[in-house]
Amino acid sequence: MIQILHYYCKPHKADLLNNITYPRGISCQIQTGYIDISDIVKELNNKMHIDCIVIDDELFGTMPEAEDIVSKLEVLKYVTENTEILIIALDRNQNDDIIAAIHKNGVADCIITKDMSERFESIVAEYFDGAVNSIVSNSDIEVQYTNGNVAESEIFKQSTDNEELNVPVAAPEIINDSVEVDTAEETKLDTDGVFETYDNSMITIGVCGLQPHIGATHHALAIAKAIANTHKRVCYKENNNHCAYNVLQTGGMAVEKAGYISMAGIDIFNENTDIIPDKYSFCVIDFGYIGECHEADFFDTDIPVIIAGAKDWEIHHFIGAYQSGTLEKANILMNFFPMHEQLNFKNAFPTLNIWFSEYAPEVFDPQNNVDIYKQIINN
Repeated sequence: MIQILHYYCKPHKADLLNNITYPRGISCQIQTGYIDISDIVKELNNKMHIDCIVIDDELFGTMPEAEDIVSKLEVLKYVTENTEILIIALDRNQNDDIIAAIHKNGVADCIITKDMSERFESIVAEYFDGAVNSIVSNSDIEVQYTNGNVAESEIFKQSTDNEELNVPVAAPEIINDSVEVDTAEETKLDTDGVFETYDNSMITIGVCGLQPHIGATHHALAIAKAIANTHKRVCYKENNNHCAYNVLQTGGMAVEKAGYISMAGIDIFNENTDIIPDKYSFCVIDFGYIGECHEADFFDTDIPVIIAGAKDWEIHHFIGAYQSGTLEKANILMNFFPMHEQLNFKNAFPTLNIWFSEYAPEVFDPQNNVDIYKQIINN
């Protein structure tokens, strides 16, 4: 039985549920200040006590795409976990493309459409009372109301088990040799059109993980190696207490220098180094885990990069950082994200700069991710 719900709608529909919620003592918080489903995600921070989220389809936007709406609802599922999602779409029929996509992907627990408008209040009341498990549910059935009784009829037969959305992620255009340069400012361009720098300036790249052991050090060293492979002077600065410097120092590949070690074309400085010489074109700074670093220093780098994951035990770190606004200030590099889900994920977070890394176990052989690193740096 529903006891606490949030109703997201436009102001002119604010009283739509009043006759249903008031008599039942349901706590209904009416939210009319949202223009898009993505905005709801930021508001739902640590509100696991909500039994149900009701969303009016006007929040789909003026020209919604089914794929985009499904992606945003998937994010809501991540955030709300056991909270039910009810969609009210009284201007759409069951065969509407968006309704069909929501149903097919199982991203809402209940959908009420124009076909059910004559019995709207009784249907919603029964749903809130727990008398009906769902109107349109994940089980690929449409529940039709006839003479006050519930009758189930099959409407969708498509199985999604073996379907994949093989849509390549559109990569941003990389700045190349043909880019116009302001002649008033001396600029140095790479001969291969990547990893651009300005004369007499060192570009700082900050790398930080959303959680411990997510691969921040691996990516920081791999980025440095990718830059070194283009014959740029690059250094790596350990800015955490994880002692990666000590491990590398005793690993057999390191060459001892005055105040640092050098290996694989990278000069490596430990956490005690206060000043990095200005002879480098790039300095990659490893901040470790965001919960233990000084965030102001991290975001003060020229190119802050946050490493994140999308596994079940990782995604809540991503959602929490998104809700706090942390992710909007950096480039986001997702580890090992399924190719067929990448475009949907990017569309669900349109304000973020999201990139996807490939599996590359050898830190000093970053070939699989070189193009991604180039795009992040030149973005």
